[in-house]
Amino acid sequence: MTNKEPIICAFDTETDYSTDYSIVHAGTRGYVEDERFNCYLCTFANDDFTEAEAPQDIDWLKYQGATFFCHNASFDQRVFEQMQKLKIIPQIDVTFVCSADMCAYFQLPRNLAGATKAMFDYEMPKDMRSWMKNRSWQDAVDEGKAKDLLQYGIDDAIWTWKLVKELYQYWPELERRLSHMTREMGWAGLAMDVPKMAEAEAELEKRAWELRGKLPWIGEIDPDTKKEFAVQSKKGLAIYLRQQGLVAPKSLARDSDDCKKWILKHGDKCSYVADMQSLTRVTKHLATVKKMMERTVDGRMSYGLKLYGATATHRWSGESGWNAQNMPRSVKYGVDIRSLIKAPEGYTYIVADSAQIEPRTIAKLVGDEDFLIRCSEGLSPYQAHAELTMGWQGGVLKNEDPELYALAKTRVLGLGYGSGWAKFLSTIASQGMTSVLDMPYDKTDENDFLSWLEYVPNQHHHIEVYNQSDRHHRRHMVNAWVQVMDFRKKNPKIKSSWDAHAHAFAKAAETGGNYEIPLLSGRVMKFFRVRPELQGYSCTHASHDKRRLREYGSSLFQKSVQATARDIFAFQLDQLYQRGIKVVLHVHDEIVAEVPLDNLEEQKAIIKECMTTAPEWASDVPLDTSIEITTTYLK
Repeated sequence: MTNKEPIICAFDTETDYSTDYSIVHAGTRGYVEDERFNCYLCTFANDDFTEAEAPQDIDWLKYQGATFFCHNASFDQRVFEQMQKLKIIPQIDVTFVCSADMCAYFQLPRNLAGATKAMFDYEMPKDMRSWMKNRSWQDAVDEGKAKDLLQYGIDDAIWTWKLVKELYQYWPELERRLSHMTREMGWAGLAMDVPKMAEAEAELEKRAWELRGKLPWIGEIDPDTKKEFAVQSKKGLAIYLRQQGLVAPKSLARDSDDCKKWILKHGDKCSYVADMQSLTRVTKHLATVKKMMERTVDGRMSYGLKLYGATATHRWSGESGWNAQNMPRSVKYGVDIRSLIKAPEGYTYIVADSAQIEPRTIAKLVGDEDFLIRCSEGLSPYQAHAELTMGWQGGVLKNEDPELYALAKTRVLGLGYGSGWAKFLSTIASQGMTSVLDMPYDKTDENDFLSWLEYVPNQHHHIEVYNQSDRHHRRHMVNAWVQVMDFRKKNPKIKSSWDAHAHAFAKAAETGGNYEIPLLSGRVMKFFRVRPELQGYSCTHASHDKRRLREYGSSLFQKSVQATARDIFAFQLDQLYQRGIKVVLHVHDEIVAEVPLDNLEEQKAIIKECMTTAPEWASDVPLDTSIEITTTYLK
């Protein structure tokens, strides 16, 4: 046995699950460490053999040193390790590789059935998995389904192996390491401030209780159903508003203009709508805290992160019921979610990001040498933009003219991706920056704006809005349009890139083919089955995906920028990993490293070096980083 080559094969596990016990509810760690955990079947397959047995009946020693390809290694690996912990199987060393990540890299469906259909045009039956919900292996035996269940497990392993044979050799080594790193980072989890989490839960429970007390229909009986109104019953709200001679807004959504106008008009005399909105948000915030508490074991909370979660760009996304990529940035209802993440004793966090990576990447892709030179000399991209296109000739823009700096930043981040004047104005307004659009304009600007609204079909409705607006709002509308036109005129290389993508994308639609964007890293980003729609063109981001998405020239350009920035960031992550830096979390282009206090300066220097070093294929992109040392996660 010891002289044989280690086995390389596909590996799959089947475990009990039920309505109230699943990975969706508990996360992977909570699921495998639950007392109900039971793995009843393990299957293996390669070109030479298949095996399907209960774990306690397998000769595990023959798998010493093996490499297991699993279609969701973040699950199967933890099942395997939990069985070792429970002494169901012996301690052997095994390497796990995630074939689901591998498929996602090639923009195939992540799920095994979808990937198999896309690659081999074979429909995998999944009925048995659904049938096993709330059932055990013994139930399968008793109901004559055991043979079907065994074949189902073997088929999963066989088709996983077929995918591996087709694709694994083409999956870059760096991406394989990222797959491993992503799993291990999420499993190791984040150190949590457990007492503060309990305080946060109590505070949110209190606020929810207070808000429920302000809603008069709670505890009352619905005259139609003869049951109590639900806490957030729109019907109950409507009834009590009618009693005050009011009509409920059409939507209670946070971003609903109708709801905002309603609260502005009636909120002083009736708070039901605002209270109901607040209760919805407090309840959501409370659910997040509870989820964090449920997942915290021995002071650390494991979490899931999906490699290639954004199918086309390959950015990461959150998963497993708690989204690490979308934590609130500020205190909400007395609770700061991010501050609950606290470095353990003897450690601190270094938070570092790839400063303004996307504007720098834009300049690289379009060949804006003047912009890149200024950035390489230490200017921020926003000051470089202001100097090159906005007439700035002073010193440090951010200090000397904060408003112009904010406008330059919004132009670079929004207009570089094709934002129109209305969206640009909305963005400016949402940031409380409309004063930057208060500059005077001449009659020619106004006439040009109105002529443009007349000329462009999908802009006609703005003419009525303009005519009904006061002088102040008209000024904002005209100046927003002037800013957009000015940006496009002074950044012709960016505009040409949008147009080139738009033309080539339309060409692909003529035949219903795929559209490909070669990236600087050597990766090719694909958009599948392009076709014309009543307005524009659509495609899918994954092969054989049914969900179609609209794309256009500037959106394709944006994705090429984001994908390139992602590949630079991926290179930096890999460098950090190889240099021994413990990254416990990364969000978009930001990393959080857990660093020993007695080695702080050395690791800080390594992090700075890695975060400002580009891969060879982007060596002329001047990178920068901002670094913050903190005991809690702040950004």
